[in-house]
Amino acid sequence: MIKIRLLIFFCSFSSIVYSQNKKQVIELAKEAFIAGHYQATIDLLEDYTSAYPKEMDANFLLAKSYFELNDFENAQILLKSIYDKDRDRKYKNSSFLLAKSYQQLGNYRYAKSYYQRAMTPYRRDRNSIEYLNVKQAIESCEFAAKQQEKFFSMSSLGNDINTANAEYGFTLISENKALYSSVTNVNGKQKSRIFSAEKIKNTWKKKNELHFKIDSNYFQVANPFYFKEEDMLFFSLCDSNRMCNIAYAKFDSLNNLTPKFIEAIRSETYSNTQPTIAKINNNSYLLYTSNRGDGKGGFDIWASKLENNSYQKPFNLGEKVNSPGNEITPFYQNGKLYFSSDWHKNIGGYDVFEISTDLNGDYGEIINLINVNSPQNDLYFSIDKEIYFLTSNRKGSSFTNINYCCNDIFYFVNDSLIETIQIDSLQSFFPLVLYFDNDQPKPNKSISISEKDYNELLKDYKKQKSIYLSKTRFSIIEQDDIEDFFDWRLPQDLQLERTFEFLMNQLTSGDSIVLFVQGFSSALAKKNYNFLLSERRINSFIQSVEKYENKKFLKYLKNGQLLIKKEALGEGEIDRDKGKNSIYSIDEMIDRKIEIKAIRITKRNRL
Repeated sequence: MIKIRLLIFFCSFSSIVYSQNKKQVIELAKEAFIAGHYQATIDLLEDYTSAYPKEMDANFLLAKSYFELNDFENAQILLKSIYDKDRDRKYKNSSFLLAKSYQQLGNYRYAKSYYQRAMTPYRRDRNSIEYLNVKQAIESCEFAAKQQEKFFSMSSLGNDINTANAEYGFTLISENKALYSSVTNVNGKQKSRIFSAEKIKNTWKKKNELHFKIDSNYFQVANPFYFKEEDMLFFSLCDSNRMCNIAYAKFDSLNNLTPKFIEAIRSETYSNTQPTIAKINNNSYLLYTSNRGDGKGGFDIWASKLENNSYQKPFNLGEKVNSPGNEITPFYQNGKLYFSSDWHKNIGGYDVFEISTDLNGDYGEIINLINVNSPQNDLYFSIDKEIYFLTSNRKGSSFTNINYCCNDIFYFVNDSLIETIQIDSLQSFFPLVLYFDNDQPKPNKSISISEKDYNELLKDYKKQKSIYLSKTRFSIIEQDDIEDFFDWRLPQDLQLERTFEFLMNQLTSGDSIVLFVQGFSSALAKKNYNFLLSERRINSFIQSVEKYENKKFLKYLKNGQLLIKKEALGEGEIDRDKGKNSIYSIDEMIDRKIEIKAIRITKRNRL
C-alpha cells in the first residue's frame, strides 16, 4: 500500500511541496522511513527541504535516512547543522548519530568529541546500556586514532562479481570455484540470492544462480557456507519479515536443491542466520548468529554440537565473545574463531576479531585484526591457505551514487600482513590521559621538578571552570566544548583511583609492569620551556603513584617490578600559528596533558 501511495505522491510532488499541504509530505516520509524504504524517504525530502530549509523535523528524518543508507557524508552535514541549532534538546540522539557518522568517515577526534556530548543524558546511570554504548564508542575512537597508519589496502574481487548492489559471504568449494550472496532487483524487489563463481585465468567470474525447492514465504536465500567434508551446503532462508532460519542441502548440483531446516534451532520468533561449521577434535559444531532473547546483547554467536547425526540444543559462546552489542559472521579454523563485532574496541562499524577457543569453555583473549579492518563495516572474514576473504563497504566498493552504501567482496594474500592487537583487561584502563591547567605545575619555573602531585593539581584545576567560561571569546559550540571538557574529560580522579587499584592487584599477583608516560604542553611558550613543563607534569603523576595509599607502590618501584618510563615531548598537536590562541581555548586545553600510552605485563612463574 505504501508503494502505491508513494507513486501517486511522486506524480504530484512538485505541486504539493509548494502548497499548504506540507503535513502530507512529512507523514508519507515517516511511513516510508518506518517501512525501511530509506531511498524513498530521501526522494521525498530532498526537494522538500530545499524548499523549506528551516523545517527541522524533515531535515532530521532526511539525515537519519542518509545514515541508514551509509551515506555518512551527507548525514554528517545535516546532523551537524541540526545539532548546532538544537543541542540534543528535541532531536535527542543527533549528537550520537553525528559522532557515528564522523567515526565511519575516519574522523576519530570529532567522533570522540560528539560521543562525549551524547553521553550527557546518561551520566546519572552509568550501568545503563546507553551509557555503556557511548563509553565503548569513545574508547574505540581513542583506540582507532592510534591505528590509522596500520590500515591495509585490500583488493576487490572484481567487477564481474561485485556490483553497485551488495555482494557478501564468499565461500570456496574448491581452489577455483566458490559461492557467494548477491542482492539483485527481482520484479521491483531487492532480493538476496546465491550464485556460483569460477576463477578463470586468475579472475573470478560470476556463473549461475543456485535454485532451491523452497516455500514461497522464504524468498531470500543468503549466507552460503560449503562444508567440504560432507559435501553439504548450509545457508539462511529468510521470509518477507526478514526472519531467518538455517537450512542445509546436499550439494550435488546447482539446481533444485532441497533445503532441510535444522530443527534444534529453528524459530518463528527470532532470527538464526550466517551458519558455518567448526571441526574440533573430530567433533562438528554448527556456529551461527541469533538475536534470541536469552543472549548477551543484540545478535550473539551460538553453537550447536552434532551428535548421532542430529544437532543438539544450542549454547551461547559467552561474554568472552558476545557483548551488549552485535557479534556476527563467525568462521572457525585451526583453533581460532573469527567474527565481526560492533562493540569490542574497534576501528569503526563492524571490525573483524579473533579468539582462540575449543568451544568448551577455554577462551583466549580477543584480538583485533588491525590491518584487515577499516572505519567502515568489515564482515564475513574467512581464510583459505594464504588467501583471506572479506566483505566490506569500505572505500573501493562499488556504488551508484552513495559512497560506502553497499558491501563488496575483497581479498588479499600473505598472512604475514596481519597485525593483531590484544584486547584484554588492560585496555579498560589504558591509555589514560590526564589534563593540566595552563603552565601547571610550578608556573614560570625553568625546572623539571613538581612540588604537587597530580591529585592536588586536578583539584585546583576543577575550580577554574567558571573562569574558563567567562574568559572565552568563542562561539556557543566552543563554550559547550569547554563545558564538556570540565564535565567529562577532566574528572579523572575516580579513573585514576581505579587504575591504581588495578595496578596494585596485578603487582601483588606477581606481574611485572612497565608504564610509558608521555608529557605534552600547548604551543604558547618556547620549546625548551615546554619540555621542562612536560617533564614537571610527568613527575606530578609519579608523585601520585608514590603517595598512593601510604606509599604502597614504593616497594615495587624499588625492586623493579614496577617501572615508569618518561618521555617529555613538549608541544602537542597544535602548530605554532594556532598556538597563539588564548590559553582558554579548547585546543590549548586538550594539548596540556600527559598520556600513559602503553603497558607491558610479564607473567611470572607461579609454581
